Amino acid sequence: MKIQELRDLSVLELEKLLEDKKQALFNLRFQKAKGTLENTNMLKNTKVDIARISTLLIEKAEPAEPISEPIKEKKQAKAKKSVEPISEPVKEKKSTKAKKTVMPISEPEVTVEPISQSAEAEEPISQSAEAVEPISEPEEAVEPISESEEGDN
Repeated sequence: MKIQELRDLSVLELEKLLEDKKQALFNLRFQKAKGTLENTNMLKNTKVDIARISTLLIEKAEPAEPISEPIKEKKQAKAKKSVEPISEPVKEKKSTKAKKTVMPISEPEVTVEPISQSAEAEEPISQSAEAVEPISEPEEAVEPISESEEGDN
């Protein structure tokens, strides 16, 4: 819709048209999701129409304030004002914020009690090592197969 057509409508008509456009946008989004929307440009046009109608409703709700002076006169008046030098020296502002103190976190004391040992565990390591017999070589040695015997099989 053209903006001039919308300006001619009343506030009630604009509100009704806004609701209709929002419903149409909702339906267009569903059509797009289903894949049945033929003209995707309709989404953009509907969004633009909603923005135009919303803008006109805001304009009609709040009338513009009349300008008392032209803008050029305001700029000239600001330029004519002179800046007077400051006679007093500028004092530095002291910070009113309290300083944060960081307290170290103390670690809790941990006491470690020895584990009670059973009678079997009290045996020294060297004695238990002697009790184990070393692994010995097998008594019968396996003879390697000669090349002549391989051909017999």
